[in-house]
Amino acid sequence: MLSAKLVATLEEVPERIIIQAADDLEGEENNFKKLLESAEEFRHQGCTPIYLGKKDYSAFCVTSKETIDPKKLH
Repeated sequence: MLSAKLVATLEEVPERIIIQAADDLEGEENNFKKLLESAEEFRHQGCTPIYLGKKDYSAFCVTSKETIDPKKLH
């Protein structure tokens, strides 16, 4: 689970940006493809995936809206 302190330093990244980055590195296994695969796991479980990234685009992660909003988990 991501800490609240870490999440506060991240901003939401549109999925189209992750897809474009994965396509730009075609033919290679890359972390953007792994993010998209993880997002599919969230969708399979009935959750809505969201991508988060550092403001300088040096790091990305995927989580779900349900994870960010603890009220939806209960």
